[in-house]
Amino acid sequence: MNRFVLICLFFAYYTIWSLLPIFEIENSNPVISLLFPISSDVAIFLPIFLLLIGFTLTGSVLGVLLLRSDKKKNT
Repeated sequence: MNRFVLICLFFAYYTIWSLLPIFEIENSNPVISLLFPISSDVAIFLPIFLLLIGFTLTGSVLGVLLLRSDKKKNT
């Protein structure tokens, strides 16, 4: 149950963080600046970067496995 609550809190924090530029309240309030110290641009580019890294690692592992299985069949 605690893990579910933490995931929900993280999702709510991330959603608010990524919507700050839409409502133009990113730098207007000092409390908002304390709660969200990193720019909202990072909230947009972070998932893109993580997906690129994940696809690259997955493709690399699958490629190595395919090369190894092909090498075993030939010998």
